[in-house]
Amino acid sequence: MNEKSQNGDVVELNLPDYIEEQNAIPDVETESSFAENKEEIYIRNRKLAAEESYIQMKTAHENSRPAVKMPSAEKVDTVGKKFRRKLEAIFCAAIVAIVAAVTLIITASGNGTDAALEEADEKARSVFSSSGAGLVNLYISGTKVEGNTFENDGTVFTFGNSKTDVANFLRDDFSGYVYGEFDFSDNGAGVTYTLWSAEPIPDEYKRVLTDSEQEALAKQGIIIGCYPSRR
Repeated sequence: MNEKSQNGDVVELNLPDYIEEQNAIPDVETESSFAENKEEIYIRNRKLAAEESYIQMKTAHENSRPAVKMPSAEKVDTVGKKFRRKLEAIFCAAIVAIVAAVTLIITASGNGTDAALEEADEKARSVFSSSGAGLVNLYISGTKVEGNTFENDGTVFTFGNSKTDVANFLRDDFSGYVYGEFDFSDNGAGVTYTLWSAEPIPDEYKRVLTDSEQEALAKQGIIIGCYPSRR
């Protein structure tokens, strides 16, 4: 039997030897090694297939989720500016509200003081006419009146050294403290000015007060009406 070699030459083979070689019993160690290699290849192929399947599933899952876009630095800065502007607006609004509240309190306080002074001046005017009427009664009665100041104890007014009740000439709601000056002589009698206050009148203010003095005292909580008063 002839067979061509790899270089094309014809090689003569011994047929019995060739058949015997082909039918020879394979080496046990060789077969065992081949089986082990085959098992390792099988296991490795299964691992590779499993890994490839896992990668495909993971990729498909990630592709199915919506992409999350991270805000750009410019957008983050814009949001920060808007937030700062809102805080500034809130802060400015709070300042404006505080200023408005303080202004309202001051205005209300001023209005309340003005109203209290107006009421005190009106009561001083009422006392001026009432005390004048009482002083004239003393003059008509022939009572000798000495001094030039008067005060009160309720509706009883004391002119110098003489007293007279002027309740009939006062308003029904009369109360408070009175001080004033008068002139009394053989030629006639008359009241010069009067003061009125809901509280006892300090000696240093027992005189004709100007409007500015009344306002300054009112800021200290001292309300004194004066009639007539000086500008």
